[in-house]
Amino acid sequence: MRKILNFASVRTGRRTGFAANAAALPVVAAYLPSEQLNANEVSLQSVATAACVMPRVFKDMLKTVRTALQLDDGVDRRHGAGGDPTCRSLATFHGVYPLKEPVRWMELAEGTLPQVEMMKRRYGFHLMTCAVFFWVYNLMGNGLAEKPFCENYNLTPIKFKNIVRGLDEYCGTVADIIRFTHPKIQASQSSA
Repeated sequence: MRKILNFASVRTGRRTGFAANAAALPVVAAYLPSEQLNANEVSLQSVATAACVMPRVFKDMLKTVRTALQLDDGVDRRHGAGGDPTCRSLATFHGVYPLKEPVRWMELAEGTLPQVEMMKRRYGFHLMTCAVFFWVYNLMGNGLAEKPFCENYNLTPIKFKNIVRGLDEYCGTVADIIRFTHPKIQASQSSA
C-alpha cells in the first residue's frame, strides 16, 4: 500500500494534470488493491466516509487516481490519454524511475532538433516521440533493441533511423548531460 500511496502522490502532485485531494490519498491507496482483487470487502460508501468526503467526490477522485496510475481498463499503458504515446507514458511503461529528469531530457532533446516542427509534420508526432524516447532510454544505459521497438509501436524503421541519426548529430550536448547526470541520479536513488 505504501508504494501505491507514494506513486499516487507523485502522479497526482502539482503540475501533473491530475488533481487529487492529498488528505484522502491514503484511503484511495488502501482501497485500490481491494478493488483490483475484486474482493468487495469494503463498500464505496464506507471508504468515502473514512476519507471524509462525499461518495460522489470519492468516486471522482478514485477515477482520477486510476487514470493517473493508468489502472483504467482498456488503456494501452504505452500511450497517453489521446492514444499517442507521450514521453511520460513511454517512460512509465518501460519502468523509468524517477520520471522527472528523463522526461525533461526527452523534451530538451526534441527541442534541440533543428526544424522540429517540420519533422513532426513529416514523420508524425507518434514517430517523433517514440524515437526521442528510444534515444534517451538507450543513453541511460538501457538496451532497447531497435527492430522489436519499431514493431511494437508500429514505426517505419527507415524514418525512425533518420530521426535517431538526427538526434545523434544535433543533440550531443543533451547526450552529455544524460551521461553525466544519470549515474548521479541512480546513486542518489540507491542511497535513499
